[in-house]
Amino acid sequence: MSLPVIAIIISGVSAAFAASSWTVTFATFRRGRPRVRFKRVVYAPVPVDDEWWSSVRDPQTVQNAFYAQLTNVTAVPVAVESVEIVGRRILKRGRFRRWRARLLVEVAMDPSWVEGEDRMTLEPFTTVSWAIRHDDSVLVPEHWDVTQVRVTLANGSSVASKWLSVTDLPRSDQKLREQWEEYLEKDLLKQTERQLSFDDLSEEAEG
Repeated sequence: MSLPVIAIIISGVSAAFAASSWTVTFATFRRGRPRVRFKRVVYAPVPVDDEWWSSVRDPQTVQNAFYAQLTNVTAVPVAVESVEIVGRRILKRGRFRRWRARLLVEVAMDPSWVEGEDRMTLEPFTTVSWAIRHDDSVLVPEHWDVTQVRVTLANGSSVASKWLSVTDLPRSDQKLREQWEEYLEKDLLKQTERQLSFDDLSEEAEG
């Protein structure tokens, strides 16, 4: 075997080892880089303690919030840089489903924190929970179609939840207030009945 042929063989083997080493390094990087995903995002009553709920007597003060759970699916800690609520308006839809050409407009707003503002670091394989509110004067069905929660990590990458209908937000708020008003009426009736029973006992005792 001539020297040029041997040199080519050695060169090819070296290149193969180098490619193998790069592949292992890249796979290790992928396993180690921060990755998070939304476990759950719902628009539901604010998860506060029972004492707060029992003190609320005005139905207009109760409200829903975006209850979000974010999970770190890697073995490295993840730092959250920012949390936003995003509204999207679809101005023009594509004619054919195969080409989903659409003209979109988005607005991103800082949320009002109800719970979890201090939970901005996710330890490996852990989940954090947040309760955040949007600006009712901005995120309205007349201006926006859908909304989502979007998180930006300290390394610059971002992750977003599934889209929710903006139309459903005021409906959910109104339904919650109606349910709370019904609860207050029943609670008042119970208190009245208890007071009447106490008055009857007092009259019997006096008689």
